[in-house]
Amino acid sequence: MHNKKKLAKEIAYGAAAELSLYFLIVYIEYLFSVPVNYWLSALIITILLNIAVGGCPFVRKCYHKGMF
Repeated sequence: MHNKKKLAKEIAYGAAAELSLYFLIVYIEYLFSVPVNYWLSALIITILLNIAVGGCPFVRKCYHKGMF
């Protein structure tokens, strides 16, 4: 039971982190008046960042060391 609570907590924190990253990107695009569809471009950037962290060994190594 304890592990399920811990897993649920980690999933909730992960979802909150992804949403905050997404809305931060939308806000930055809005702030700089980028002439694009904010929601779609922020979604694409968020997906590409997740692929970079998960797929690229160099980025993943730096990410886990706390460089990013």
